[in-house]
Amino acid sequence: MSFRTEREFRVFLNGVSTNSIEILDAIPRSRAVRLRAGSQDALARLLAETGGIEKSAANYRIRRPDLPSMNPPVPTGSYFAFGSMAIDWLGMEKKREGGGKGITVAILDVGVLQHPALSEKRIRRIDLVNEIAATDPSLQNGHGTAMAGIVAGNSSQVRGLVPSADILSIKVAGSDGTGDAFTLAKGVIEAVNQGVNIISISLGGRGDSFVLEQAIDYARERGVIVVAAAGNEGENGVCYPARYAGAVAVTAVDAAGRHPWFAGTGSEVALSAPGIGVSTAGQAGETIEVSGTSVATPFVAGALAYLISAEPTTAPDEFVELMITYADDVGPPGKDSEYGSGILNIGRIMQRTAKGVYDLAIADHYLASADGEAMIPLVVSVQNRGTEPLPEVTLRVEVGNKMQELNLGWIDVCETVGYTFKLDRTEIEKAGFIEIRSEASAAGIRDINPLNDSKITRVLLVSID
Repeated sequence: MSFRTEREFRVFLNGVSTNSIEILDAIPRSRAVRLRAGSQDALARLLAETGGIEKSAANYRIRRPDLPSMNPPVPTGSYFAFGSMAIDWLGMEKKREGGGKGITVAILDVGVLQHPALSEKRIRRIDLVNEIAATDPSLQNGHGTAMAGIVAGNSSQVRGLVPSADILSIKVAGSDGTGDAFTLAKGVIEAVNQGVNIISISLGGRGDSFVLEQAIDYARERGVIVVAAAGNEGENGVCYPARYAGAVAVTAVDAAGRHPWFAGTGSEVALSAPGIGVSTAGQAGETIEVSGTSVATPFVAGALAYLISAEPTTAPDEFVELMITYADDVGPPGKDSEYGSGILNIGRIMQRTAKGVYDLAIADHYLASADGEAMIPLVVSVQNRGTEPLPEVTLRVEVGNKMQELNLGWIDVCETVGYTFKLDRTEIEKAGFIEIRSEASAAGIRDINPLNDSKITRVLLVSID
């Protein structure tokens, strides 16, 4: 609960000892307390004497997202892992030395352990849980270490985005991967007060905590960017704190750019990043592969650190907008509940001011939901991923043995244009599948990435009992 004024907050604290109430934790800046009452009557008496309560709510649990299965249910199919190639896939420069220098990324998690791929001199640690840690590394929780490896790892297999960045590890959850919203809020405020640039949160929960939301707002007011995982619970919505307006909600994709079945969906999703089979640091000094939206989150945090260090005169908030503007659009054209504004592309952001860059791409073949309908909508979308407008764009689409050629005209920088085709369900069922081939071209240009000018998709209809 929190109090309206400092005086009322102090009166309450002074009255606790005589009313069988235990203060478990406090955030003085927010005039908020986490408490346990011996009885509801005792708490009610003290609150009546104190007055001034602003808000009160349950202290919700937060946890490390459950690790998703790499064998998703039909009809999704198997996914493609990134291994150690995720930063190349994102368009990062091969030379990473010095990346993130002078920038501090806070990892709010179960703690960051020592690892050969992480520089100890660049890591500071704060423990808000104070549990007795296991001495055997194999019994310790390596989730936070894995997240730090994605941000700042520096080995041939653990290739972080910004090996020269500083890491502030704030332990807000126990070795079992669980914690509470109040402690996470306290961690956010502590990170801000420690002077970090970016906060990466790969934990979440289903409860809406006003204390946690206030902490996120506090960070944003002071120019600190909060990046948080959307969650691994599929269509059940985005977890907190990613759901708050002050956080950048991140979901996952595989190495083929596909949204995995487990990744949280919702209007709050801002960006997608690598989240399947990513090589990173393990708890016992080894290299492991991990998956989930929690994995995608430090890619966005690390990318922000890279961009802020490379262009220190640009406001941090502008980089969030640039990430959204220069994301590779996938799914239906424009922002959607699965991919957000698209897949993070660091290379496009870094070359955004270059002249004469032409990159026309087939963004996606997107099958809209059409349960039981005779005609299934297929959206073929084309995106301009270069730095110059594209005149006279032509789209050729072959559906089965039927070819169509469309003149899409002018496509502006970063713009996505979609065209909807109808697939005949009966024809697909009769043939067993149908193949869609598309190719885009623009007159008078030299495309820097001709490999993304075309796409082939095979559509099968699968019955699920």
